[in-house]
Parts: sequence; C-alpha cells; structure tokens
Amino acid sequence: MSKFPKSKALKHLMRFILFYLGYSLLWLITRLPLRCLNFFSSAGYYLIFYGIKYRRDVVISNLRNSFPEWDDQKVLDTARRFYRHFCDLMIDSVALFFVDKKHSLQRFRYRNPELVNDLYKNGKSVVCLMAHYGNWELAGTSADFLYHEVLAIYKPLTNRRYNELIKRGRERFGVVTVPMDKILRYLIESEKKGKHTLTFFLADQRPHWSEIVYWTKFMGQDAPFYQGAEKIARKFNMAVVYLKIIPIKRGHYEAEFILLEENADKTAEHEIMERYIKVLEENIREAPEFWLWTHKRWKYHKK
Repeated sequence: MSKFPKSKALKHLMRFILFYLGYSLLWLITRLPLRCLNFFSSAGYYLIFYGIKYRRDVVISNLRNSFPEWDDQKVLDTARRFYRHFCDLMIDSVALFFVDKKHSLQRFRYRNPELVNDLYKNGKSVVCLMAHYGNWELAGTSADFLYHEVLAIYKPLTNRRYNELIKRGRERFGVVTVPMDKILRYLIESEKKGKHTLTFFLADQRPHWSEIVYWTKFMGQDAPFYQGAEKIARKFNMAVVYLKIIPIKRGHYEAEFILLEENADKTAEHEIMERYIKVLEENIREAPEFWLWTHKRWKYHKK
C-alpha cells in the first residue's frame, strides 16, 4: 500500500491545536489553589523518581562524585529531596506565565536591592551571575525594584509559539529578553545611549565541546565553563555580582546580591569566574537538593 506524505498544512494545524490545548490545560492548572498544585507536584515526584526514573542515574552519579565523603543512604536521601524540589520547580515555572504581580512578590523577594541600586547611582552597569539553583526563573519577577534596565539572555527555541510564550512570560514583570547571539550588540548600543543595564547570566551551564577553552575545578571535578559573561564584564568595565537564591519554605525564595567585583577591567583573566565558582559551591553545599543535578554537567573530561 502506497504511503502519502502528510500535508504541511495538516501538520501546522495539529501543532496549533496541540499548543493551545496544552496552553489551556496549563492555564487551568495554575488557577488551582496552592494546596492542589502541591498535590500535583507530589504525584509527579512519585512518577518521575519511582516510575520513569527520569535521569535518576545521572543525579545519583553527580551527587556521589560531588560528595565522595557521603554514604549511599545520604546520596539517596538527597536525591529524593532534589526530585521533590524539581517537581515543585516545574509547577512553579509554568505558573510564572499566568500569575499576577502580587502573587509573584509573595514568592520571591530581594534582600538587598540597594547594593546594585547604589552601583547604578555610581554609573555602573552590572553582570549578575546566577545558577540553576532554587527557582532562578522567579528572579525577574521583582525586576522593578532595581534601577537598571534588567536583561535576561535566552536561546530562541525552534518552535515559534513556545518561544513567544516563554519570552512573553519572562517579560511580564519588566525584564527585557535578548537572544544570546545579540547581547553584545545590545550592550554596545546601551552604552552609546548612556543606559545602565543589569544582565542575568546563568553561568553554571556546560559549554558545547567545540566551545571549550577554559577548564577549572567545580565540586572537586574538572569542569568547563563559558567565558562570555566575564569577557563582557571586563570589556565594558562592569560590576559583577552573584545572585544567591535562598529557599525559605516550599515555593518561596529570597535572594541576596553578593558583590564579586566593582571594576571588572582591573581583574585578571578567569579571576571573576573563579570567584563565582567559589561562592556557587558554597551555595550548593548549604542545601544541595536545590541545585539542578539532572544536567550532565561533567559529561566532558579534560584529558
């Protein structure tokens, strides 16, 4: 029996229907009380950890290698706590696209916004180094407490509708989203106009193999890091801060700015990244279950 290729029009129609069905379902879920959302999260934990075992081997391996002094029971207990947080994180990240400003402010607040606001008064733009810790997506929901123009870098998705959904969700609270391949040009134009920016960088990501030029020790293991944030900070003589996210209770966070350097052009190459890695490690060791252990962070080996 001959096979006929599906028409492109039919494929686009099916994608359109599935997207809006999914969008409507997510909207309905986020209308539920917090107690119900917690129920969905807890059910998701049992499904992901015990059922499909989503990347469980990766999480266990990452924890063992990062904490070689731990016994198997402590590794397993931490993995369980991580997956509980991971499911909360997924629910919270979806809700972010639908909740109002008042609700978001109840979930996330800055302890010391005056630190970066004083840098603004001194004419300094800021590179804010972050990590996949706590709920990093909520950091932009309190952006109007900061004097700078707040930028969030993102990698555009191939699916245009989902890309617009995520972009619109992040911009609802005053953040300007900039594609990663256009951030340098945006900052150059901002400097020309005399605008001071604060740019969020998720700096704990693993570079692609072809882009690796810098290795260091991270959680006791050889790990490559991107250099882009540090290069930008040194090029424009920006101040550099680390955003330490502190879980308060389930679904609620506070964040503290930690100054790493006020004049980046006075630092040596890799100096800023080494300071960042040090405070990030301290942050992770305080409560390891809140870092994103599902990533294959140590996939590549230096040798």
